[in-house]
Amino acid sequence: VSTQSTGAFEKHARCHIGGSKDETLEKSTLGCQHNKQQEQTIVHLLFEILNHTTSTHMSVSPKSVIEFMKICGKLKTTKRTGWVNHKVNLPESISDHMYRMAILSFVISDEKVSKEKLMKIALVHDLAESIVGDITPFQGIEKKEKFRMEESAMNSIREILKPSSIGDEIYSLWMEYETASSLEAKIVKDFDKFEMIMQAREYEEAQQELNLECFFSSVKGRFTHPEVMSWVEELDRERAVKKSQDK
Repeated sequence: VSTQSTGAFEKHARCHIGGSKDETLEKSTLGCQHNKQQEQTIVHLLFEILNHTTSTHMSVSPKSVIEFMKICGKLKTTKRTGWVNHKVNLPESISDHMYRMAILSFVISDEKVSKEKLMKIALVHDLAESIVGDITPFQGIEKKEKFRMEESAMNSIREILKPSSIGDEIYSLWMEYETASSLEAKIVKDFDKFEMIMQAREYEEAQQELNLECFFSSVKGRFTHPEVMSWVEELDRERAVKKSQDK
């Protein structure tokens, strides 16, 4: 913000909180001090809002956009480790998984949640895997170390997107998911598990020789949102019917 625009902004702010400096000085000493403190506080808050808005709308450079898209592109070619380990034919990529999770945001009917936020969290929750890969619990890497690796990756992405605040937003959404600190984050965690067993069911139908029971058992009883739980129940019902028919 330029010195000229800062001065104009300060003058405009004072007009809305009690007049000019000369008018304020005409009041009693106690009233003057009180009003001056109010004035300084409000002007400070208005500057904070202005600075935040300026940072938010600061564009990402074309070079940074290209670099960021190259990183995101790796999600399209990196296969999900669990399917690879189970010899699935043509296993999905990380971005395949994230895309269908984001689509689930359209169909959930809970009015207490922000669908936009659900989509954003779904689209960034595995973004770190573009750098560190899809780490599973069976690879011998402790949770703390996995978190450290992924947080470092997210910080690298945040640096690429500076000085725009977009990188901060992506990092915050990722952290919100990791800590399950909002209703939306908790629901996206349910999306993550549901999309996995949905995919497992599709692989079972396409390759009947596969045994993917471990994917279903690993999430059994771990869903929290009633609506997602109803999806899981329906999927389990259809799977049970198909199994009985195949006998």
